[in-house]
Amino acid sequence: MTEEFYVLIYDERTKFRLQKRNKSAFLTPFLGKRNSDLLLKSFPTLGEIAKISDEQVREKLPRISQNRIGLLRAAFQLSSEFNKETIPEAFCIECPEDLADLVREEFRFSRNEKLIGVYMNSAYHVIEMRTIAEGAPNEVTVQPRQVFEPAFRNGATVVATAHNHPGASSFPSESDREIAKEYRAIGEVLEIQFYDEVIIGDSQVPSMRDFYSMVKSGVLPNLCEDVLPRRDFDFS
Repeated sequence: MTEEFYVLIYDERTKFRLQKRNKSAFLTPFLGKRNSDLLLKSFPTLGEIAKISDEQVREKLPRISQNRIGLLRAAFQLSSEFNKETIPEAFCIECPEDLADLVREEFRFSRNEKLIGVYMNSAYHVIEMRTIAEGAPNEVTVQPRQVFEPAFRNGATVVATAHNHPGASSFPSESDREIAKEYRAIGEVLEIQFYDEVIIGDSQVPSMRDFYSMVKSGVLPNLCEDVLPRRDFDFS
């Protein structure tokens, strides 16, 4: 699949406007055609380029200025924010795939693990989505209080979480499984339904799927048996 992003274009008639471009055209206004081609030889996708450090960019492009690198970072951020705005305000979670679709853009350019909380009403309409914590490339440390406190502030009765595995598949560690079970148990005590925990894998890592659901895998019992999944996956 060809990678496409929204990029900020300038012309005399319309001034600044957003236009969908492929990966080469996305990079060229900020790096130039030659530099773009050189960088894409080492990092073939925009997702990889978005996650590399400034030092890695300068290693491949020794003459590149910090201003150009900064412009490139800003362009990636703008593209991400624009894509997130396509999520409807009254987004309804009907299955784990919906949850994965909702949070996926939050992790697109993340170099570190981070935990996202999704807060819903009893009809599974999203009230709020927030970043709870960001950690290191291979871990993020969160206290259960940080997950559930926002539910009391915004009146949510259903909570779900999601985190990413930068540079790795979506398959969970034993710690991931135990934490999800802990959240479900705490939710029962607080009378707040813990819906699911999904893990978003790195899109560059070969895998049959880019997300893992604790509910669909059977780690957590499905509390919404009446909601049918859109697609069947083997999460074993």
